[in-house]
Amino acid sequence: MPARMRQSARPRQKAHDRTVPKQASEGPGESEARFRAIAELSGDWYWEQDANHRFTWAFVRGDSAEAVSSIIGKTRWELGEEPLNGTWEEHRRLLDARQPFSEFQVRLVDESGAEHFFSSTGVPTFDSEGVFTGYRGLARRITRRKRAEQLLWLEHTVARSVTEAGSVAAALKAVIRTVCEAEDWECGRFFRVDDEAGALRFAEAWSKPGPQLDLYIERSRKLAYIPGVGLAGKVWQSGEPMWVADIARDARVWQQAIAIEAGMHGAFVFPVNSGGKMIGVLAFNSSEIREPDEHLMQAIHVIGAQIGQFVQRKQAEEVLRESEERFRNLTELSSDWYWEQDETFRFTMVSDNLHRRLGPLTQSVIGKTRWELPTLNMTEADWTAHRALLQAHQPFRDLQWHRLDNAGKLQIASISGKPIFDSDGRFRGYRGIGRDITESKQSGEALLRFRASMDMSDDMILLVDRKTMRFIDVNETVCRNLGYSREEFLAMTTEDILPITRKELETAYDEMIATGSTQGMRSEYRCKDGSKLPFESRRRVMRSGDSWIIVVTARDIRERIAQEEALRKSNERFDMAVRATNDVIWDWDLATDEIWWNENFTKVFGNPRDAADRTIKSWYEGIHPDDQGRVIAGVHRVIGAGGEYWSDEYRFRRHDGSFVHVLDRGQVILDGAGRAVRMIGAMADISSRKQAEERIHNQALRQRLIAEFGQQAFASSDVEDVLSRAVELVTVALKADYCSVLEFDESAK
Repeated sequence: MPARMRQSARPRQKAHDRTVPKQASEGPGESEARFRAIAELSGDWYWEQDANHRFTWAFVRGDSAEAVSSIIGKTRWELGEEPLNGTWEEHRRLLDARQPFSEFQVRLVDESGAEHFFSSTGVPTFDSEGVFTGYRGLARRITRRKRAEQLLWLEHTVARSVTEAGSVAAALKAVIRTVCEAEDWECGRFFRVDDEAGALRFAEAWSKPGPQLDLYIERSRKLAYIPGVGLAGKVWQSGEPMWVADIARDARVWQQAIAIEAGMHGAFVFPVNSGGKMIGVLAFNSSEIREPDEHLMQAIHVIGAQIGQFVQRKQAEEVLRESEERFRNLTELSSDWYWEQDETFRFTMVSDNLHRRLGPLTQSVIGKTRWELPTLNMTEADWTAHRALLQAHQPFRDLQWHRLDNAGKLQIASISGKPIFDSDGRFRGYRGIGRDITESKQSGEALLRFRASMDMSDDMILLVDRKTMRFIDVNETVCRNLGYSREEFLAMTTEDILPITRKELETAYDEMIATGSTQGMRSEYRCKDGSKLPFESRRRVMRSGDSWIIVVTARDIRERIAQEEALRKSNERFDMAVRATNDVIWDWDLATDEIWWNENFTKVFGNPRDAADRTIKSWYEGIHPDDQGRVIAGVHRVIGAGGEYWSDEYRFRRHDGSFVHVLDRGQVILDGAGRAVRMIGAMADISSRKQAEERIHNQALRQRLIAEFGQQAFASSDVEDVLSRAVELVTVALKADYCSVLEFDESAK
């Protein structure tokens, strides 16, 4: 429905035109007030169409009657709208079939280039004789919702592009292209902050094909912005996004000639931040004059933060990699960090290398023993053996220590140490080295991507270390469903949430490791509040270094169990009802015209169950010819008019060719859209009742004739008349087709 429809407008129509809705004959009083009340209460627009699907009337608040009248006499597909959930051909087929429709969404671009989205719902209308007269329905504006969906899709696409990119340049180009294609910008450029030079310098760009745009990008490579100069410089200075409808008319634009030569008009510039610091500016340009989009300006903060975090992290990783490369080139045999402990095995110092790795967490190490720190791979038995070695003041080598860093990334260190003695030979503690033996940086990034995908999943994902049977990671869905935090899970084993022994799980996991198989499981998790959460899961194994990790993907099946139980009870009640009744129960699928009969179909009509026709044709053909037209028309009239109940009495053929009087009743079943999809009913044999009614009728008739005959016999002297009444009485009483009176001739021989 176009945005311009805001008031009611109804053209006059001829009195004999049957397509005019009933309301057309009413005056502007009661009818107009009723429709206005509907529109105001529902917040929707009311419309009507004739039998040719052309608008005959519309009621929308706000616009002029001239604007609304511009659609009168037109079909929906003549208004320039673009259907979103289907095609016009599909929609017209539905209308030609006189079917109701709901949530039919269209897109309309107005003269200013702005997008509008609408959703319509309509139902067919029929006159008192069942003749189709058109459609009526409601429409509502969904532009705000659609715009929100577009921007949410854009945020997710940007996040995915950033996650999948292997470098800063690839990520920036992918993000710029995504924004340009999604929001219809011709080109986008990223200018990074050069702290040493105090300027913004060109870093990356993407544009649609074309020589003008190629030249525009090439000239942008030489540009440098200082704070407050040009749009990029002003955004850098203020930290706020800027939108310029036409840069050709804006004095704040620097190097304006370059943009004008490329045919640029609209511009959108916004900051890219990371950790509270601006690291660059993104600028997008369009060849069209574009008014500000407030929704995009709000959503761009999220996009800018995503880009900023990725760029900052990548740059930090590159710096760290270069530093590590130089360090390895200088001393390949040196340790990553150095540490010391006192005689109670508590850390007293760590080297700067560990400070750079742990940051503020370094202080949490000082004063603690190694077994007081969070680890993922060491069991209590492992720590007991390690403490015994330390208490014996023995050196140790290559003790593996697994932990998760702040980003949830698995870190593995190899620790070696030897005891320290003073000049008097007294034990003073330990000193040693630690070395990072985590797999390649690439595998670490893959783990981060896995973490992001885990937390976005609606399924529960749990990672279990086979050696310790402890959880080494879980996603947000697990925490939300079971009530534990991720930190609590990392201190738990599988026994804490499963009604299965550790030995049974270890046996199953070892079988999976040996065979490489994937196993399914259906059980219940114990939640933190003591409740049970039923689930179905798939389990597979994954190697991680020298260890095995069990990856569990589980799904909450509480809703499915409830639905299955409700269906089971419903089926039980239906089966009990079917078995308890003597009626013939039937179920008609209106889409396929297939019909199901219960066993009473065989008992009542004598039809062999295996030979019964399963189509509605079998029912039609079983109806007595004198009743067939009336019955079929009646049931289809109820369905077509949207009725709910139908009943009729008629004669139905038995297998031996005789007919049985039946009382048939049915109920129409509708789907969520209000369409008739099934009809369920019961057919009762009323032959006994019909026979009783006929006997009563015949007895009453005979009694009346006898009474009349008696009165006439006494009152009449005409023998012929008396005999005529007697013949009539005998004919009715005996249901005879022919009756004669023979007179006895005594003289005859």
